[in-house]
Amino acid sequence: MIARPFSFREDRELRSATRVPRVLRRAAVFKAWYAVKCDLEDSSCTRPAFFCCGWRSVSSTWEAAPRPHRPQTSRPLELRLEAGQVGEQDIPETMVITLVNSGDHEVRLPKPTMSCGDSYSGEVWLRLKFTPLKQGERQTGRGCFLDSGVGRDIADRVKNWKILKPGDTLAFRVTVGTDFNRSIPGRYEFYADYKPPYLKPEDQRALHAMGIDFPHEALQSLKMIFTKPANAQNE
Repeated sequence: MIARPFSFREDRELRSATRVPRVLRRAAVFKAWYAVKCDLEDSSCTRPAFFCCGWRSVSSTWEAAPRPHRPQTSRPLELRLEAGQVGEQDIPETMVITLVNSGDHEVRLPKPTMSCGDSYSGEVWLRLKFTPLKQGERQTGRGCFLDSGVGRDIADRVKNWKILKPGDTLAFRVTVGTDFNRSIPGRYEFYADYKPPYLKPEDQRALHAMGIDFPHEALQSLKMIFTKPANAQNE
């Protein structure tokens, strides 16, 4: 019998039939080797070897990547109010308002303006809720508005800011008689307010990128109450 030569089509089919099992055998060997390698590295793996080891490699790469620095945001500042010397008027002559860094990291802030509106540097106010003993008597206060340096770059502004490290304080002494009449009989309820400077969103992001924490919210102190009786001697 004379052997008939293969046609081109038959030759291609034969090569394909022998190639596929060879590829499958190689894939099976690789799979077995990878499974053993994965089991040796992490015996707790319950997923297929490729996914377990592959995911572990990717997650390890993510964990090793450096993370951008983020400043602390635990709101470490608090506002305190203390009474100074109490004279003959039964009402303190002075009050001390103190910003305290009670947190565990430093905070930077511009020195706030006392008793004056200032969105650029922030504001500190001594407030009074007055209840007179006689109807018709009332307190009058004063105020002002100040803004300076608007438009300066935040990187330049922050160079002149105060740095309050943990435990540091920034105090303001207020003469009560300058803002309020202490001679009127009644109930004097004092408290202090702090308003932080206004910072645009892009300025806040820039400070975060530099690792700088800053005041984020308004603060109010605890209240102090004094009573001036009707028979008290006037100034």
